Amino acid sequence: MLSGIRALCGACIATGIFISGTAAALAEGQCSAKMDRPLLPTDAALCDSLAVTMRDPSALPLNEYEAIVGEFFGNFCHRDPEKGWVRDKSVRDTGPYTQRLQDAKWVGQYHGTHAPVVIWYSKEMHEWLRVNRPVNEHGDSIEPKERTPIPDGAIMAKEMYPAPASRSWSATTTRLMTAGSGVGMGMRAGGPTGRQAPTMARHCKALASTA
Repeated sequence: MLSGIRALCGACIATGIFISGTAAALAEGQCSAKMDRPLLPTDAALCDSLAVTMRDPSALPLNEYEAIVGEFFGNFCHRDPEKGWVRDKSVRDTGPYTQRLQDAKWVGQYHGTHAPVVIWYSKEMHEWLRVNRPVNEHGDSIEPKERTPIPDGAIMAKEMYPAPASRSWSATTTRLMTAGSGVGMGMRAGGPTGRQAPTMARHCKALASTA
């Protein structure tokens, strides 16, 4: 586990994908999320072990499962294209950012639903999206030939950053540390036969600092 990362983790179980978070505080000046080195997984064996456990939330008490989720994201295990993880091209806003002149100074205000985001998709989730959320040559959504359920263990991880998103565009996404709202996870989890977990497990993890 990466040392020096203080994590705050809250969790709940519900049907449907939902990631908790608070409205982003405005980041002034340069990108405060930019780190001087890539934040990537460094222990492949650990990440593989955590990934197996994380995909079966019904196998552990909630507090133990939360710890597994926290360790998975604390080690940046989801930032691994070699394991099939795919991410958005860049940080994107969830609403407009406006400025007004106040006392001879420009003051910015963010109007997003929540902080700017980058979504990471596990291999299973990405494959499902390509089939069930197809687009045409213009990038417009079209109706899929056949709809299929999200497979068990498919994960979406939402990383949230200071607003507006444009302040993070100069940095490679893997060099960004999440803001106070942290990393959220949505996962399809059916559970073993006879011990069904709720359809969707949802968790919130905040990586508070690297100090």
